[in-house]
Amino acid sequence: MNKKLAFVLIIVVLSIAVIAPGQFTKKAGAPETLQIALTFDDGPSEHTSQILDVLQKYNAKATFCVLGKELEGREDIILAAANAGHQIIGHSWEHKQLKFATEEYIREDIRKTNETIENIIGTAPKFFRTPYGEFSPKIRRAMEEAGLVQVQWNVDTLDWKSQNSNSIYNMIMNNAENGAILLSHDIFAATAAAIEIAIPALINKGYELVTVEELLGETTAGRVYRSKGVEIK
Repeated sequence: MNKKLAFVLIIVVLSIAVIAPGQFTKKAGAPETLQIALTFDDGPSEHTSQILDVLQKYNAKATFCVLGKELEGREDIILAAANAGHQIIGHSWEHKQLKFATEEYIREDIRKTNETIENIIGTAPKFFRTPYGEFSPKIRRAMEEAGLVQVQWNVDTLDWKSQNSNSIYNMIMNNAENGAILLSHDIFAATAAAIEIAIPALINKGYELVTVEELLGETTAGRVYRSKGVEIK
């Protein structure tokens, strides 16, 4: 072996040695994994099972933000959702505006809602969504005391306003972005219809549909998160 070739081989070996472990696990130019979290508020309802069927068909996950008062008589729906790998979190007992409530009421509302969920699915929720996405110092204190992370959203499908499947579908597809949390409601037939076509469309665009917990990763109790990497101070 001549000296010039030996020198080149030494340089190559040294270059490989300083590459960090794991750098060879991803090919250059590999596309970024796109993730998005669908959330459904105010259920469970007569339309929740239809949404669950669509999620199962496409192996997609979602987060259901449930009202305590709606759980009686629909325990099997929420248990099925939890067993399928979806995230179940509290959305208050009866959708009262908590920012106008006393701190004692807020703590009791959280406790009652989450205890009811835990009694059904066997695990206590780690996240909570307040009605109307409200947050205030007293709400934050109550969340922190309960060890809960507060979840908002950065895309509102406005399904509560339009109740039109085409409009809901367009709101989802036109505003979908990596790391987004989408707000919708599983109490409307139009939302269930829109989801049937939106989920495969999102998947075709390269999105992985995950729970809020999967999307956000590491979080801190008492804090408010709007989307992946976006915290409301």
